[in-house]
Amino acid sequence: MQSLDFKFTQEVDSAHIITLKHNSISEKYAQRCAESCKKYNLNYYIHEAFGVKDGKIVPPKNLKNQTWISWIKKMNEWLTPSETACFLSHASLWAKCVELDKPIIIFEHDAVLIKPYKTHYALKQYRDWE
Repeated sequence: MQSLDFKFTQEVDSAHIITLKHNSISEKYAQRCAESCKKYNLNYYIHEAFGVKDGKIVPPKNLKNQTWISWIKKMNEWLTPSETACFLSHASLWAKCVELDKPIIIFEHDAVLIKPYKTHYALKQYRDWE
């Protein structure tokens, strides 16, 4: 099964900017982050975050039917819905990274890329074990 083989790809595939849809501050900062990615020729995607409405977590439309979401169970009753939504937004990009089998960069909307980042060297240590 080819899907069981890890590619050990060190080249970063793309950046994903977690953004709250319909939140003017988040969208403004996400655009600034996108501009910094453009500056260093890094492909990027705006990644719609999980939201919270009336105390309930609201998944983005493109993730509503993802089965992996049901695998996650909240073990800490003190986590707020916003904290849980933040975790799910990051977990959704972990799932994307696994699907791609390539490194990606995950940015919060207010991040700014200040220098090129095209290679994820952490994978080299796994290669050395072979």
